[in-house]
Amino acid sequence: MSEPIEAHCVLTEDDYLAGFQAQRRQAARPVMRFARWFFVGFLALATLTTAASWAASGLDETGRSARGAMVGILGGGWFLAYMLTWGWKQLIRKQVRALPEAERTVSWTFDDHGLACRTGLSESRSAWGLMKKVVESPDGFLFFENERFFRIVPARAFPSADAARRLADLARARVANYVALGECRADPEL
Repeated sequence: MSEPIEAHCVLTEDDYLAGFQAQRRQAARPVMRFARWFFVGFLALATLTTAASWAASGLDETGRSARGAMVGILGGGWFLAYMLTWGWKQLIRKQVRALPEAERTVSWTFDDHGLACRTGLSESRSAWGLMKKVVESPDGFLFFENERFFRIVPARAFPSADAARRLADLARARVANYVALGECRADPEL
């Protein structure tokens, strides 16, 4: 039995954003990583083409203008592009700001049996067998209990780089699906 690994910090909006970005990076297929920018480029081209054709457009055979439909379609497309690129970050920031301070102050303990998570309002323990996947990134670790629910442990929560390495080794040994997007940069000075 190895010595437990302790980590604790106050989670910030940046921690949650880094966690969600790491989750999106590991979940997206390489082709899909650029699909959002292709969509935005295509939408920009469609907007320019539509604007150019408005000068020559008139009424359709029923007497209605096609401009209203095009404005609705392009407006919806731009809203979708916004949500895919920047809007989700604003939603996460708003949700994190709504959390009580006691819920954002978190302590974790990792041992041979699993992980324990404590906040000012709750405590939970999860066995390693419950973890479907662990993702290590330069910003920290994500512990997935299913495809959508994961726990974020930021790199700055570890007291030393050695503690982060020990956790990486422990998780790699205990969880079959271990994904490394880069080595965790644990620096207690940050």
